[in-house]
Amino acid sequence: KNKHVVLGFSGGLDSCYQAFRLREKGYTVHLFHVKNINTYENAQATHLVEPFAQKFLFDLTQVNFIKNSSKDNPYRQHWPENTIKNQVIISMMLDYCIDKGYSNISLGDDFSLSIEDAIAGTNGTDAKEITKSFLSGIQKIVGIDFIPISKGINKGIRLKKLNKYVCLDEYYSCVSPGRFNAKWHDNNCAKYKVELPKHNCGSCRKCSLQFLIMKEIGLVKPNKKFEEHCWEILYSTKFNADYFLFSPDLSKKQRIKNLFEY
Repeated sequence: KNKHVVLGFSGGLDSCYQAFRLREKGYTVHLFHVKNINTYENAQATHLVEPFAQKFLFDLTQVNFIKNSSKDNPYRQHWPENTIKNQVIISMMLDYCIDKGYSNISLGDDFSLSIEDAIAGTNGTDAKEITKSFLSGIQKIVGIDFIPISKGINKGIRLKKLNKYVCLDEYYSCVSPGRFNAKWHDNNCAKYKVELPKHNCGSCRKCSLQFLIMKEIGLVKPNKKFEEHCWEILYSTKFNADYFLFSPDLSKKQRIKNLFEY
């Protein structure tokens, strides 16, 4: 079963890209979605992973981290980004692989985020130093291979891949509360006279970042006022990773470079 791969699947840009890429490489891809692992997601992505799997004919397994994030563990309100999210997901995927006899796992993460930037952005679980050392240790124990994203595959390349598969309206990377996603999307489209992908709220950091990238690679029409709005969202909160990478003190050329590499 060496051509089977279990992919940690959030339904966002990165994991959707990796699902298509692995299939193109000849793998049978099994999507593995963990519910209620981050409180900020508000379970919105969970509603979309099943339609994605059905539309693009992927096998899908969904599991619960905890049944109900607000009732089962009220302390989690203080850490919206699960501090060991990647390690928990990988561990659950390994159990699944052992049970099924599969030999490979993968994630959409390219492990480019340094521990300094990860901590500044309050998402230490994404630090390359932490995840790489964790993977190195468990691979020695279970003998299951990790298939990474190739080096140099930036967000622009990933968005082009989703566009190729007519998937820009299917993925969900928004980090605003799920109940506001459609409302903010509609309000921003009307206010700025801009066309946004279906689940792009236009008001959170990820949706803003990805719109700016799509504009740079020609997937959406330029809109100067909305672009300024997106830049302001990225540097509105000082002393986090976004501010240091997209500060108005930087040249626009450098900010655009950081868009693709962050």
